[in-house]
Amino acid sequence: MKRMAIDLAQLPDPKFFRIVELKIGSDTPLYASFELIIYSLFWLHSRMDSEKLGYEDRCVLLANNLDLSVLAPSTFYLNQDLDWLAKFLSTGLKQLFSARGVDVQFAYRSFPVAFRWPYPYQDTALLKFFDDALTSE
Repeated sequence: MKRMAIDLAQLPDPKFFRIVELKIGSDTPLYASFELIIYSLFWLHSRMDSEKLGYEDRCVLLANNLDLSVLAPSTFYLNQDLDWLAKFLSTGLKQLFSARGVDVQFAYRSFPVAFRWPYPYQDTALLKFFDDALTSE
């Protein structure tokens, strides 16, 4: 099995945690979905057993709103109807997580059309691409 690691995580406020799976040209949207589901289940387990695991002081586990996103160029999603899968995953995750006091969202998101990779972006420009993609609906 290949190594799995969260690509991006954001805690914009103490009650909202975002996990982002970045894709440029590797894998598939389905594979990215599985990665996010695994990360979210580890997060939920860590939250539920934080005392036993010695994680009581981890502010990321106090969030009660979890946003899961696959973020990729629009070409990553070409010729794929993923609306049904996003709705299915959101519904299932909501059911599981809401029973534990967490609201969860799952979405496939695209970088703005102007985004190109690789490209020598300044940090601020790259962060703006991320923010724009993750906050748009």
